[in-house]
Amino acid sequence: GRHGMIRVLHYGMSPNLGGIETYLLNLARTADPDRFHFDFLYTDLGQLPVFASELPDSKFYGVTPRRVSPRRNRQDLDRLFADEQFDILHFHANTASYVEPVKAALRHGVKVVYHSHNAGASRSRRTRVLHQWNRRTLPWHRITKVAVSREAGRWMFGSRPFEVIHNGIDVDAFGFRPEARQRVREELGITPDALVVGSIAAFLPAKNHGFLLRVFGEVARQIPSARLLLVGDGPLEAQVRQQVRDLGLDQAVLFLGRRPDVPDLLSAMDVLLFPSLHEGLPLATIEAQASGLLCLLADTITPEVGVTPQCRYLPLSASAKTWAQLLLTADHMLDRSAGRYAVAARGFSHSAAVRAVEALYQQMRTPR
Repeated sequence: GRHGMIRVLHYGMSPNLGGIETYLLNLARTADPDRFHFDFLYTDLGQLPVFASELPDSKFYGVTPRRVSPRRNRQDLDRLFADEQFDILHFHANTASYVEPVKAALRHGVKVVYHSHNAGASRSRRTRVLHQWNRRTLPWHRITKVAVSREAGRWMFGSRPFEVIHNGIDVDAFGFRPEARQRVREELGITPDALVVGSIAAFLPAKNHGFLLRVFGEVARQIPSARLLLVGDGPLEAQVRQQVRDLGLDQAVLFLGRRPDVPDLLSAMDVLLFPSLHEGLPLATIEAQASGLLCLLADTITPEVGVTPQCRYLPLSASAKTWAQLLLTADHMLDRSAGRYAVAARGFSHSAAVRAVEALYQQMRTPR
C-alpha cells in the first residue's frame, strides 16, 4: 500500500444484516485509520452491502456473481486485483462453497486471511458438496487461517492449524441496568416480577425456533404469567407466528422485530434461550452474559462462549420438558452486575478482538 498504509480488501458483507456484517462494521470503525485502509468486495447484483452508507471512507467493489457467469466473475476479480494494489484479502465465510476471490488474490500475489465464522451449514446439498471440494483443493499452506471459535476452525480447516480470534462486544454497553429493566417491562406491559424468557436470533432454520417454543410452552404451563420476547426478523417469521398460534401462546409471546436497544432488552429478561443447531461464535450469548443473564444453550455451541457460571449447556436430544425444568430451577437473579467483568476478563471485548486482527495484518505485511 501507499505510504506504509496496509490496504485490506474484505469479502463477506452482504445486503442482509448478520454476524459477519456487524463484525465488519465494528472492525472498520475501530481499526487504526492511520495504519489500515479497508475496502469491500461484493457479488450481489444491484444490491450494496448493508453498511455501505455508514462507511464513507471505504470503496465498495461489485463483481459479476458466479451464478450469472463464472467466466465474468473470474475476469472481474482478476481486473480488480490487477488494478488495485491491495496488500491483503480478508475473506469472511460461513462455508467454503464460493472461494473465487481467494484464488484470484493468490494469482495476483495478494496475501489472504481466510476467516471462518460458522461451524456448520443448513444450506443446500450443492453448498455442502462445493464446501467439501474447495476445502480439499485450496492451497491452504499459502493462506493465513483464522476462526471465531475452535469448532468454526475445524469445520473449515480440518486438522490444519489455525488461529482463534474471538469476536468481541462493547462490554460496557451490555452491563445490567435496573432502570432499563423497569422501563422496558413497563413499555411491554410486563409486571416487575414476571418471568421473562428471551431469544435474540434471526428467524432462520439453524436457530431452532420450533424447539424454543416447545420449551417455553412447558414453562408457560407451569407459570402462566411468563413471557417470551423474540427479538429478530427473517424468512421464517410467518412460520414461527403460526407455531405460536398452534401452541396457544399468542398472549405470552411478543415479537419485537429487529431492535437497536438489545442491551435494554437483555436487562429486562431473566433467561436467554439459545437452542441453535449450529453456530460459529454467537455474540448474542456473550452479550447476554455481560448482562448477567442465565443462558441455556444447546451443547452444539462451542464451550468457548460459556464465560460465566450463568451459562448452562443442554443436549438438543433432551426433551423440551428437561430444558424447561432447568430453566425453572436455576437461579435467575444472581448479582447481574458481575457479568460484564467476567466477559471482559475472558478477552471478549471489542478492543481485544480488533487489536488481534491488527496484529495479524502487521505480521503478514512484514516479510518473513
